[in-house]
Amino acid sequence: IVGATSRTLDILHALEEDTGRYTCAYLKPVAFYGAPPQPAVYGPIDVRVGGAMPAAGIPGLLGAVGLLAGAAFVCLRRRR
Repeated sequence: IVGATSRTLDILHALEEDTGRYTCAYLKPVAFYGAPPQPAVYGPIDVRVGGAMPAAGIPGLLGAVGLLAGAAFVCLRRRR
C-alpha cells in the first residue's frame, strides 16, 4: 500500500486475500507556520477485490470485440 503520508490510498496489485476493511492514518498538512502536523484517520473503507480474469483472458476479450465489429460491419453493409 502506497500513500501513507497523504490522504490518498493507492493499492497496487491487489489480490483476493487483500479484501477487507482498511483505515488510513496520515498527517494533516500544517495549518499555519510553526504548528506541528496533526494526525488524522480516514476510514474505515471497505475494499473488495474481484476474482481472477476468466480463462479466455485478453485473447477472448479481443475475439469478442472482433466478433461484434464484424457483426456491425455486416449490419451496415445490409443497410445500403
